[in-house]
Amino acid sequence: MKLTLLILVFNLIVILGIAQHRAIKYDSIQKLYYKTDGKDSIFFDTPPPNVVLLERNPPVFIGNMERFIKDNLVYPEEASKRNLEGYVNLYCPIDSNGVPSKIVVMYASSPLFENEAKRIVSLMRWRWDKHEPYKEHWAEHLKIVFQR
Repeated sequence: MKLTLLILVFNLIVILGIAQHRAIKYDSIQKLYYKTDGKDSIFFDTPPPNVVLLERNPPVFIGNMERFIKDNLVYPEEASKRNLEGYVNLYCPIDSNGVPSKIVVMYASSPLFENEAKRIVSLMRWRWDKHEPYKEHWAEHLKIVFQR
């Protein structure tokens, strides 16, 4: 009994010692910008006290995004037959070359629009500032609108 109690106390001391010396390290925290109906909102948690926030230069879309979408958008045939309109919200990380990767559909008003929205976003390109040291861990939230 005494031996079991001694082992439990020893394990507790070891676990508490490890927990106190374990520190979570962050090299950067990105502020996420969610674009909603023309209003930009910034959502971020307060960082732990040992974290230094870095100012980031976000990538810039090459050209005019609205014009690019308008010129390259192909309205799906089935949606055209049904006379449907809607939009698709997408989330896509931008890699160090300015190419969207792992495009994720966050919301689609109709499944008919998903593939075309993914195709349009995969054609888009961004340019990073040459002085930006962290050319990764940046994501864009895009809204592709399908109107007749």
